Amino acid sequence: MLHEFWGLPRTRAPQECEGGRLRLEVSAVRWYDESMKKAIYVALFTFLGVLLQFLLHAAIEIPYLGLLNRNFEKYGFGLTWPELLTIHVVLTVVLIIAGVLFGFFAGKYYWRKIYIEHVWKNKNKN
Repeated sequence: MLHEFWGLPRTRAPQECEGGRLRLEVSAVRWYDESMKKAIYVALFTFLGVLLQFLLHAAIEIPYLGLLNRNFEKYGFGLTWPELLTIHVVLTVVLIIAGVLFGFFAGKYYWRKIYIEHVWKNKNKN
């Protein structure tokens, strides 16, 4: 089931040979290495999405808090501090989820472009 989610091929189970030992096929080992490499690649891209979300959050929040401190009545939109805090918490959760989703799908996209389609090799041929 997970191999279908990640877009990886199915492999055959290890086969028994003389002496009761298990024999792994080379393709099964290669699949394991590729699946681990892809999982790490996508996880690191997801982490990158979370980091970029924090930068975006800071770029929005720091200037806005400066405006609120300068003139709360004008930039507070008639809301109280507890109401603004509620909006902040909700938008923080939305931004974190957006960062995780962006990183995950960007990781899957660039994995396909770099390791499956070999786009960088095709550009060098032209």
